[in-house]
Amino acid sequence: MKEKVAVTGMGVLDFIASLVDSLAWPLAAVIIALVFHKQIGSLVAKVKTLKWGEAAVDFTEKLDKVETEAEALAHATDGQDTPAVAAAPSGRFHELLAISPNAAILDTWSEVENEIRKLGKHHGLVDSPARPSRIGDQLVQSGVLPVGIHKMLAEMRSMRNQAAHGAQTTPEDALRFYQLSQRTLAFIEGSNF
Repeated sequence: MKEKVAVTGMGVLDFIASLVDSLAWPLAAVIIALVFHKQIGSLVAKVKTLKWGEAAVDFTEKLDKVETEAEALAHATDGQDTPAVAAAPSGRFHELLAISPNAAILDTWSEVENEIRKLGKHHGLVDSPARPSRIGDQLVQSGVLPVGIHKMLAEMRSMRNQAAHGAQTTPEDALRFYQLSQRTLAFIEGSNF
């Protein structure tokens, strides 16, 4: 007599059903990614920093904002653009940039702070070594610096602080910060009358 042997396992239809069940969500995700790849790409490009539990303002977005303010300030002051800044970044800047964009930003900001100190000293506003932000406040109160430039300096100081505390910055961000600093220095030197 022939005995029937029970087949353990799944049949072809069960296998296909299991395969479709397992692949449904991954396949749907791939299709969505293919359909919306341009939109997803532009969103991913905008996300540069993420912090868990705390909102962080992206360095590049702040830089965009301050550059826009610098343009508006340039047109508001004389109806002309800011003085042309011919100085290309120094060799020191490029060396720091190769090591760390954040270090290049910090070094660039120190030039701005030194110019603020010189301007304060020139106008007799600084008796002792004071923080550049305090000197800037005094320069605005005495009418030497316009409020708009002082506001730009405060936002740039905030970006400098982000760089000092490890914000993710790119070499392009550092170069843009350098160029913005040079424009700001031109504003400050223009106030040195």
